[in-house]
Amino acid sequence: MSINMVERSLKGISMKDLGSAQSAAIGKAVEMKAAGTNISYIGLTFAPEDGCCMC
Repeated sequence: MSINMVERSLKGISMKDLGSAQSAAIGKAVEMKAAGTNISYIGLTFAPEDGCCMC
């Protein structure tokens, strides 16, 4: 399995909205895994001062 990382600019996002987006990503990974795709959600790192999100 390959590992991929995405850098996203989320400047101005609230922590609540970030948590919702993370929950959605986790849910989609679980759904895809159940359908047979070899995928896992590892997590994210977020720097709120500049909006940089690595996931």
